Amino acid sequence: RLDNAYTLTSDRYDSISYLNRNDLRYTGTAYYQLFPKTSVLGEFNIGRILYNQGTNNSDSTYYQISGGLEGAYWPKVTGTVKAGYKQTDYDQSVKNNFSGLTVFGNIKYDMSLRTDVNLYGERGSNESSYGVNSYYEFNRIGLKVNHQLMARLVWDIGPYFEYNRYPSETIENGTAAKREDAIFGAATGLTYELKEYLTLNFIYNYKQRASKFDAFDYEDNKITIGSSLIF
Repeated sequence: RLDNAYTLTSDRYDSISYLNRNDLRYTGTAYYQLFPKTSVLGEFNIGRILYNQGTNNSDSTYYQISGGLEGAYWPKVTGTVKAGYKQTDYDQSVKNNFSGLTVFGNIKYDMSLRTDVNLYGERGSNESSYGVNSYYEFNRIGLKVNHQLMARLVWDIGPYFEYNRYPSETIENGTAAKREDAIFGAATGLTYELKEYLTLNFIYNYKQRASKFDAFDYEDNKITIGSSLIF
């Protein structure tokens, strides 16, 4: 089996337009059935991040290769585990490129025909506009409940915890250190399937951050509207 997906994520801000960006990504995943209930998988991602012109943020290209297993391990319980390597190259030579390990794992329990519970963990990197840091590394664990409200409408909700670490030392209020953030959040949303390959999404996300530097503590409320095309 071979799955392909193209995604475009566009971020727009009213008062901090220098953070506006587009993230274009292709994901290809191949599955080979190793045992009756277990498949081995290989995944490849390539993406391009483009910022508004005239900003200090750098456009970049990233590649990621992963391998792992997907299967049904107990009645009503399925799971996926995969690990790989990611490389991000920034157009501006003054920005530090990222290369490192990525990990993802989840266990899903089907409570009923319409409801499932998903426990997941993930390690990787994200873009950063903080000081000289072009990225930060994150470790995340979370729980998500999905409930099918109608034939094509799914509602989900769940909390998560995330720990972020920045690679380069900075100075805040006379203290020199590498920034670290602890984040607690919760999200809920609706997904509507227009076609088998086309979905619409509405997501609300609450986030509270406690940083090593107190100046970066904050609470955030975010609403995202989007669509996904999968073939």
